[in-house]
Order: sequence, then structure tokens, then C-alpha cells
Amino acid sequence: MKNFILKTSLFLMIPAFIAFLMDVAISNQLKYYIKDFLCENEIWNDIYSSNINANIAILGASRAWVHFDTKIFNDSLNVYCYNFGEDGSNILLQYLRFKEYTTFNPSPKIVILSVDLWTLKNNDNKYPTSSFFPYMFWNTRIFEVLKRFDKVGSNKLDFFIPMLRYLNINTIKLLIKHPKIPYWGAFDKTFELNHEGKLRANGYRGMDLLWDTTKEMSILKMSYEVDIDYRLIYVMETLLKELIKNNIEVIMVYTPEYREGQCITKNRNENITIFENASRKFNIPFYNYSDSIISEKKELFYNVQHLNKNGAEVFTKSVVTSIIYPHYLVSKQVIVSSYKK
Repeated sequence: MKNFILKTSLFLMIPAFIAFLMDVAISNQLKYYIKDFLCENEIWNDIYSSNINANIAILGASRAWVHFDTKIFNDSLNVYCYNFGEDGSNILLQYLRFKEYTTFNPSPKIVILSVDLWTLKNNDNKYPTSSFFPYMFWNTRIFEVLKRFDKVGSNKLDFFIPMLRYLNINTIKLLIKHPKIPYWGAFDKTFELNHEGKLRANGYRGMDLLWDTTKEMSILKMSYEVDIDYRLIYVMETLLKELIKNNIEVIMVYTPEYREGQCITKNRNENITIFENASRKFNIPFYNYSDSIISEKKELFYNVQHLNKNGAEVFTKSVVTSIIYPHYLVSKQVIVSSYKK
């Protein structure tokens, strides 16, 4: 009987061990060779390598990582600023990224939370998505956050069984097509590597693009509503509570969007009202750039939602001089001064 149990155990352990080795190999391939989904893996790799000791952390979606120029923060304030903006993310994914960041790196003194119309956007997809695949095996932290907000779905075993999450045709196609070269999708020419061999510098990427009149004029004729997931308000408030509890100063910013495009979203004001209510509830500043002169200048945008590189520089300088300086005394570190709303 003992021999049978031993042989059975060995029979099960060998394929499990092989699956584990394959899992590690594929995950490393996805982490360091395939820069899929606009190179979000660069940010994850910095997080898990404990390479971030930021005074200022910027959270948000695409309008965060293309609008806030970290170099201007660093040079102007003599601090280390890192941009964690995650393309296509809502507040749940931003919260998850922040939790992982502070697990492996020192907490920042200031968090700039970039909010927009997608912050609370309803997304019924269960997580994790493929962008998490290289980092999720036996990652109980990600699992518990997603489980807490009922977003794991039927993918629970993907966290704990090696190779299970990779058994889908899209991942296999990606590995076969791009075995050892960077992949940037439709952005090959736009996303050239910087001098450090990365696509983003401390999380920021300036978009050196011009306004596409034909495309954007057609968009300006559209009209739609953003499906707000009111459960995500709870996620946002959870994040704000944790930041305040840990003595991290919070600033909420609604970054510029082209003025003529602001009427596209029918329930835009409803979104902004939610952010204003959160600002009052937690006594944190909220800066809305919707009516700023930046939002009127088409030459500073490459589409109705996103600033180009020149626009990001103008906007970031405005944030530094109009928001950061009035509230904070800057030396070698950021020292929080008193602030009364």
C-alpha cells in the first residue's frame, strides 16, 4: 500500500513540477520580452523588484500616465515622482496596483488620484485579465483583493494551479508570434524605446502625436452614457480611507479634456458630482481642469480625451505651480504643510 501511495505521489508530482517550470518560463517571457498592452509590465516589474521609492505617486488610467510628466515633478520639486497610470483601468484595478506597490515598496507621502469618466465605469468581466497572468500564480494578495470585491468569478483555480491560466489560444498565439521581441500592437512607430530601453519613464509616456481632424470630428458627433458601477464608489472610498489612515496626503485631479468633446458623455456631470462628494466627505482637495484654458486648445490634444506631449508638459507645470507649491514645502523630501479646505 505504501509503495502504491509513493508511486502515485511521484506520478502526480512529476507533471506538476513540469507544469510549474513551464509556468515560470512563460511568465518570465511575458514579463521581460513581450511588451503587450502598452507595456504595463514595465510598471509591474518595477513594483515587484522594489525599485520605487517615490515621494509622489500618481494613480489613474491612461489620462494619468500620458498627462503627468514625472520629470517635471522631479526637476521642479527635487523629489521622486512615479506614475502608476494603468491603461483602460477603473478604480478597482488602480486600487489593486497601489496595494501591490506599497507591499513591495515604501509608501509615498503624496498620492495624486487622477479621476475621469472611466474611474467608475462598470465592467462585468471577472478578473484577473491576461495583463495579470505573469504575476498572479500563488499571489494570494491579488486574489484576496479581487475576492473582497467579488471580481474573481470562476477563475479561482487559475491562481493556484500552474499553467491553467495559459491554456487559452490567445496566449499561445502571442508566444508563438512574438517569442523574444517586444510587441507594441498598433503603436509600433509611436512607442520607441527611450535611452533606458523602456517605453515609459518613471511610468510616464509623452504622446508625440497630432490631432487627427477626420477621426476626432466624427467622435465629436457621437453621444453616449458611461455605465457607472456604483459599487466602485465603495472601492474608491476604501482607497481614500486607507490613504488618509496611513497619513498619505491625497489630491484628486480631473485632468483636461478637450472642451468641445465634453458634451459627448451625457452623464458626465453625474460622474464629476460623485468625485466632488468624495472630496467633501473626506476633506481632500479636488481640482477639475474641465474649464481650464488648457481644455480649450486643440493643439495640446491628440484626441478629445488625451493631451499630447506638449499639452502634458503645460498641464504638469500648472499642477506643480498651482497645486503642489501652495500646499507643500519642498526640500530634499516632501514635507506636508497644514491645509484647510
